[in-house]
Amino acid sequence: MGCGFTTSTLMTEGSAPAQAALESSPELYKALQFKDAKSLLWFPSTITLPNKGMVFVDGTDKNNWKWAAVKAIPLQEGDKKVNEAQTHKMDMKNVQHFQEGDFMDALETIGFFELV
Repeated sequence: MGCGFTTSTLMTEGSAPAQAALESSPELYKALQFKDAKSLLWFPSTITLPNKGMVFVDGTDKNNWKWAAVKAIPLQEGDKKVNEAQTHKMDMKNVQHFQEGDFMDALETIGFFELV
């Protein structure tokens, strides 16, 4: 998890899980996926903690991207809810960017490690 990319033994080229991931991923995530020496496909992670924040890949292509971290802020009067239980939204106006090797720092920004 420390690198920000994820895989499993099911994520091999042509497998149903890999195909599903490819079909549902944004173009940047597809461009960043890679195959390791064991032929496992690795994809960038997106971490969402609804009341804390979100970490995701942000950029224009595989040569120009960073990790993005946004904190969750309480909904204000007039904000649209996705569902009745929603109490927060992601503060996209105050996104913070982190270099490729700084995924853990991005997680720290949204309070990920405070859950333990």
